[in-house]
Amino acid sequence: MPDKVSDLWDENKNWDAQKITQIFDSAAQHSIMQVQIMQGEEEDRLCWKYTPSGVCSAKSAYKTIYNEMYPNQNQVWKARNDINFKTKIWEPQQVCNAAQAMAKTYESVHQMEEDSCQDFNRAEENNIRNSVVKIPAGTRVYVDASWKEEKTGVGIFIHNPSNHNAIVIKAQSLNAGTPLLAEAEGLFLAMQIARHLQLQDPIFLSDNSEIVNAVQNEDYIQNPGHWSLRPIISRIKNFLQDQQVRIIWISRELNKVADGLAKSARQAQTNSCLAFDCSNISHICSRDVCPTKRALSFTPNGAVNVTHALCF
Repeated sequence: MPDKVSDLWDENKNWDAQKITQIFDSAAQHSIMQVQIMQGEEEDRLCWKYTPSGVCSAKSAYKTIYNEMYPNQNQVWKARNDINFKTKIWEPQQVCNAAQAMAKTYESVHQMEEDSCQDFNRAEENNIRNSVVKIPAGTRVYVDASWKEEKTGVGIFIHNPSNHNAIVIKAQSLNAGTPLLAEAEGLFLAMQIARHLQLQDPIFLSDNSEIVNAVQNEDYIQNPGHWSLRPIISRIKNFLQDQQVRIIWISRELNKVADGLAKSARQAQTNSCLAFDCSNISHICSRDVCPTKRALSFTPNGAVNVTHALCF
């Protein structure tokens, strides 16, 4: 057994999948591989998962405990009142069953409220920003991710408006634990592919404002946005090596191609082999290997597996 967590890393400070497979069972392997590794030399930091900042406050702690305990307290109080005023006797199992039913109801209502708030905020965000967002000239790299039940699909659409050359890419991952991390993994993959394609000053376009703000923020260690983004943003910053990149928020309406690719990738069966096709005339007439295929073969990202690509 390893003495330290770092004993499970390879020389590039990524998880050593072969070593982890030899030591742990499949469930533990999956849990370990989902943990993001900080690429810098910053100290480890405890984060409170119930707040976006990762900071535990008395208010958030009280709210978390209250939400977990409230259904039980309510049913115990109801059982007590029934005994005192209605001479009705509750069995302990009845109280537990009623509490569980109320907990499920409370959870579903709470989720509906959260979804409604997110939809409202997204609509407000679109109304404010749609009128001011302008995409500058250059090769555009649209990226999106689709996440469900810990399976991630990534869609990347690369388009050069000057010559109308385009590339569509689909990828899969099982290592992103949340939709937010899936979006970040997708952006990281797009940046790696853009570098190997030797795109000159590409413009990365995402409909996730939180990811865009986190990458643009120079002080990502102290203020990464959501606390869970800290490791993946450190990997992106380490990869860029102080290189300035253009990343712009766009509305979902402008990102429909990447969104469709991401959903298709997530819904497809897990595939470890790349299905590739090139119909670009300049590439077909050349004796060299298609530059897109060459770029994808050199993309070093163990967290995401590219499954389909089309160059035209």
